[in-house]
Amino acid sequence: MDILKATKYLFFSAVVSLLFFLSGCNGETTDETLLTDPKSTPTPAFTATPTPSPTATLTPLMATLTSELMRADTTDEGAKIIAAAADFLTSYYSGAYDSFSKYIPEDMLMEREAYEALTGDVASISYIRCYYKKGIDYADYIVYVLYDMLYKNNSVKVPSISEFCMSFKEDGSAVIYPLISSESVEEAVLKSRLTDDVLNLYIRQTIDKYLCAMVSGNREALSETVSDGALIDFESIAASNQFIDSYTTHEMHVNSAPENVKDVDYVVYITEDIKFININTPAPGASEYLIKLNDENIPRIFFGDTSEETDAFRAALKNSEEYGQMIDEITAKLQEALTSDQELSDFVKHIYGN
Repeated sequence: MDILKATKYLFFSAVVSLLFFLSGCNGETTDETLLTDPKSTPTPAFTATPTPSPTATLTPLMATLTSELMRADTTDEGAKIIAAAADFLTSYYSGAYDSFSKYIPEDMLMEREAYEALTGDVASISYIRCYYKKGIDYADYIVYVLYDMLYKNNSVKVPSISEFCMSFKEDGSAVIYPLISSESVEEAVLKSRLTDDVLNLYIRQTIDKYLCAMVSGNREALSETVSDGALIDFESIAASNQFIDSYTTHEMHVNSAPENVKDVDYVVYITEDIKFININTPAPGASEYLIKLNDENIPRIFFGDTSEETDAFRAALKNSEEYGQMIDEITAKLQEALTSDQELSDFVKHIYGN
């Protein structure tokens, strides 16, 4: 399979979620009746008060993994978390070494020279959003921060995500741990990335980063989003995106691969609008992405040849009724857009044909 098929834009068709978790339970409930011997003298029966079963106590790890992922702007504790996280990251990327370093334990703080080498290409960050969940051991919280990063000498902001552990001292000041120093925290962080909410954060941000990197021609950012950067054909990507101003993603549908599929972990469909240069009306459409998790459970867009099992799984998804319904919906939206904007219609016919 051509490597670009993994992310080919499906312009005149759509895709739909097959995220169905079918569960069922077949069983019978039997009422038990106490039978007494009719020949014997009835004896008043004593019914003992049932002792309630104790609620199972979750292990610290399971308490972390089953805790809800919270939006920081919806809770009081979240307000403290996002304030600290935003100040930390803004200071970090703006070159304010003394400001960001106040959050870091002394034994985890990098030298100023090493810090400057890491952040020198970044002009600014913006649009900061924060999520968090219960932590473990020395970490009160595991924090996920989403933001847009503007690189120097580039006009397109690239979606990014940072993850770190955070605790609060008795005086209310925050401590941020850029490194993991215990096995329990490491296990909790790695396994948390596989929980649905956190996984979806990472997949969405990875795809958004990939799309922005394609439009802006940011090779470094593009390479960070794929499973094998050596397979990227930068010239082909640049040619296919030369008329595109931006992508705006909407619905995301994540489909977990069955056990017999080994080369990818998820097939993801994203509905999106494509804004072409100098054309006002965006064109609705959808894309398919094959996702492979790396050794740290971070999603990457799969580049490479797919197996027969993967191709069969993808075909099964596309043969579903739900897939067909989504195609109809996106096709209708596209037709409406083409009808409403003659410039868009003419451009699409010129580029893609009838």
